[in-house]
Formats: sequence, structure tokens, C-alpha cells
Amino acid sequence: KKMDDLRILAIHHDTPDVKSYTTVLFERILPILKSRKKIHMTWLIHKNENFKRKQITLEDTAILDIHDFDNAIDVIQKIKPNLIYVIPGLNAPDYALALAAKYLKIPTIGGEFGIVFFSKNVPSQFFKSKITQFFQSSTSLDNPEKMQLMGKGRFFIHKHIFLVKTMIAVKQNQLKIIKEMLSLFRMYLFTSDKVNSRFWKKFSADLHFLDGEIMIKPLLDAGFKKSSLIVTGNPIYDTIFQEIQEIKDESKDSKKNRVLLVTSNVFGFEHNWVKIKKDHMIKKVISEIKKHNKSSKHNKPIELSIKIHPSGESLEEYRNLIHKIDPSIMIYQKESILELLKETDVVISTSSGTAMVYGLLLKKPLIIHDCL
Repeated sequence: KKMDDLRILAIHHDTPDVKSYTTVLFERILPILKSRKKIHMTWLIHKNENFKRKQITLEDTAILDIHDFDNAIDVIQKIKPNLIYVIPGLNAPDYALALAAKYLKIPTIGGEFGIVFFSKNVPSQFFKSKITQFFQSSTSLDNPEKMQLMGKGRFFIHKHIFLVKTMIAVKQNQLKIIKEMLSLFRMYLFTSDKVNSRFWKKFSADLHFLDGEIMIKPLLDAGFKKSSLIVTGNPIYDTIFQEIQEIKDESKDSKKNRVLLVTSNVFGFEHNWVKIKKDHMIKKVISEIKKHNKSSKHNKPIELSIKIHPSGESLEEYRNLIHKIDPSIMIYQKESILELLKETDVVISTSSGTAMVYGLLLKKPLIIHDCL
């Protein structure tokens, strides 16, 4: 109440035009805040590489690249925020910003807590996948034809150097830094995919937004302060609950069975699939659908389309994979998942993410394919 203006710093894995829990949250709350005081929003983006600057026109909003900073203290000193948003959990950039905020006595808020709908305990595959991802190449956003050797591994190292430099900047001693980093790497490599890394007290913020009351007990058991927990619901689902009664199901009149394959991440594998598993799964689905369509026994052919999730993944990589097999398949990246689901008969995915919840609420048949 004492502030004339509110300068918010939020860290995110993609630019604010990409739909996610965090970006939708701020779409909802910024107009309310702006009705009461002057707001300036800054997004610190951490991507696999220097992201290509987009023409994003948002009032009183700045977008920064983590590659341009040595540590989180430098970011805060440049922006001078009086409120910082982080996602509590096992993610080096968020953790670095949280440590810097605590050191400089700036309040932090966090969200995106949720209960996993289902999981599969595969510790040996989990360990192998982490190693595989580390050495996986990535596509340059500025030059899609150019592949960066060990791109994901390089950025993993970069993020953790950023974290270590932040620890040094907040005056942690060397022994504590070594112990802390060893602890984090043990979490990366040996934690079961049934455990939510955001439940560790060390990642807690001053205030946490929760999807529902079911989240309170596990967080209290993990040592979170009760006063820091507030149930808000998940802003991602606001639109569908507001519109669900008026949404017309446009799939029934189709002469084809329209299948939407959503390339969601497998829980426990961070933001990226193991490439070999992902490619095999997509090829197999396309192959089986082509066999189905060639069979004379079926009256209604299947029309496959693919929605990339998260939408920050490379469209060019998917085109190179899919269009070599079938160039007629539509690939969507930035389009609204809700609009796509309206014209879909069946939804296929590898996990129970946002798209599958939307499909469930729209009463679409769901197929969850275990690509491990």
C-alpha cells in the first residue's frame, strides 16, 4: 500500500506471448493491479540459447535475456523490482533469483503447484534420459538449419554457472556452495519421478499460489509456512470454465475422425523429451494411422494434426521429422489449444497436462501413450 508504483520481475522459460501458467496468471492479475497503481513488468527469459527478439507490444513491459547477465544480483540491481515472481522448484534460474531476492530482502511470490494425475516409476530410464538430454543437440532459433552440438547440455551448464555466481554474489562460502550444488545434482539424477521437486522447503517463496486445497497438506508436511499458502485455483482453466456452456462441439459433423496429437513433456523429464523416444512415438502414430486409412474396412478415415507443447519447442525440428513422412499433416505451435480441441474427435498425448484437462472438460476421448 505504501508503494506508488509496483515493479514486478518474473522469470520464465519463454517470452510472455507464449501461453503458460505464469503468463496467463499475469494476464489475469495485471489489469486488476493497474487499476490501483502504476505497474511495470519485466520478464527475464531463460531459453536454450539467445532467443530471437520478437516484436511484442505490451504496455509498461520489458523483456530481458538471461544470457546478458552474470548473476541474479546483477538482474535485480538493473531492474530494481519491489516484487519478484519465481516458480519454486528444481530449476537453476528460478532458484538463483529466489536466493538473490532473499539476500536483498525483496518479497517473492510463486505458483504452478499441482498434483500429478499419474506417474510411472522408472528410475533407471529416468537416469538414462537425463544423461541423454545433456548430450542432445538443439536447433538455433536464428538459423533453424544450424544444429548446436550438445546444445541442451551447454545451456544446463550455463544456468548452473549463473546459479553459482549468484551464490558467490550473495556471500555464500565455498563449502556451502559445493554442498548445495552436490545436493541439487543428486536431485536431478536420483529423485523418483513420483516426487515433486517443488515440495522442498529450500525452494519456498514468501507467498505461494495453489491450484486447490489438496495442495496444502503436502506443502505443510514439507515445512512450508501455512501463512505463505493461498488457494487461488489455476488461471489456465479460467477461460474454459467461463466458456464451456457456450462452446459448440464442432467435431460431430466431420466426415473424418480428427485426431490431435499433443507433444506434452513426460513428467520428470523437465521441458524436453528424450529425442529418440519422442521421434519413435510420433513416427509410430503416423505409421499406424496411414495403415488405418489404407484399409478398406474402415468407412471413416483418420485425419491427424499435431500441437507442439510446450510451444517454445522448435517448429522446424517437428517439420523436418513429420513432413518427411507425411507433408499433409498440420503442425500447430502458437495456436490456442482450446480452439483446436473444438474441432477434434480424439486427443492423444504422453502425459496429463493442460491440453488433456481441457479435453476432459470438453468430454473428448483421451489416449495417453507411454512413449518410454
